[in-house]
Amino acid sequence: MVGNRIERGSALPLVLWILSVLLITSFAFASLVQSRLRRTQLLFTRLEAHSEAYSAVQIGLHLLLTGRSRGSELIPPSEIAGSGQVRLFLDGTPAPVPRVSPRVTLAIQNCAGLVDLRQSPEALLDGLLREFGADVERRRVFIDSLRDWTDRDDFVRLNGAEKDDYERLGYRPRNQALVTIDEIALIRGMDPALFERIRPFLTLDTAEGFNLAFAPLEVLKALPNMTEDDARKVIEFRKASPLGGVGAFSALTGIDLGFDPSFFQSGTSRTYNLTATVPLDEERRYVLECQVTLRLGLRIPAFGSGAEGAVGNLDMAEWQAFEVKYWRAGTR
Repeated sequence: MVGNRIERGSALPLVLWILSVLLITSFAFASLVQSRLRRTQLLFTRLEAHSEAYSAVQIGLHLLLTGRSRGSELIPPSEIAGSGQVRLFLDGTPAPVPRVSPRVTLAIQNCAGLVDLRQSPEALLDGLLREFGADVERRRVFIDSLRDWTDRDDFVRLNGAEKDDYERLGYRPRNQALVTIDEIALIRGMDPALFERIRPFLTLDTAEGFNLAFAPLEVLKALPNMTEDDARKVIEFRKASPLGGVGAFSALTGIDLGFDPSFFQSGTSRTYNLTATVPLDEERRYVLECQVTLRLGLRIPAFGSGAEGAVGNLDMAEWQAFEVKYWRAGTR
């Protein structure tokens, strides 16, 4: 009897240990399952957001190819215009997209309204840097370093930088024209946070000049002597009627920008930035960016018989309606 009691007493800790192991294993397995479910849900949400954003960009491309511009506004074709009262502007103003989920917004920016790193006056680039919090010293360093980066000599400007300043970082200045906007992240005076804020308002694609009709609020505020109230007044005026050029701008605001008149234009750039945004939750959003350049040339409505069918043997690469410069996507 005593032996049986001893055996039963020694079995109890073993049973408790086995139960503990099973309990811990169950909790671990449940935690793993929940983690996998959360990851699957996040993946599904991201894929859904990407699908909606991609659809919005494709509709934006269709509108650019089939619509027409009136001032800073993009007028869609009648079959889309009749489906709602959405107004799309070419100054980067986000708007709902016809025939896509109501939570998606699309911003279309004609690059003629952005700050061109190759040819914009230094005062405009300086103003844009100021708008995004760069102090006087940082602005001087970056602007001089940008000029040193793109010139062909090794002479250092007062606040600039040349190869001796970059070699310790493992690279050298290009000493020729910029190829991509991302390149300026390497230039002295620029940091990652400032670059991400300023990047959407920069371009290398305004060979035709700068058009005030397409300048977003941030670029308007960067102009000499401009206040935020003046910039918003210009934007509201553009919604009602075409701006009409630098003369109309000066008449509206009473500001003489002091730039060479040849810097301005009244036409459009063939390059556009399209940005689709989909909210994921209260804090995060999925952003899909695309830059395209529309091609000038013959429009081919269809392939068939007769004169239209005669072009069927041509290399279609020569007749593409647009060229995609880049795609960028991510959660912000």
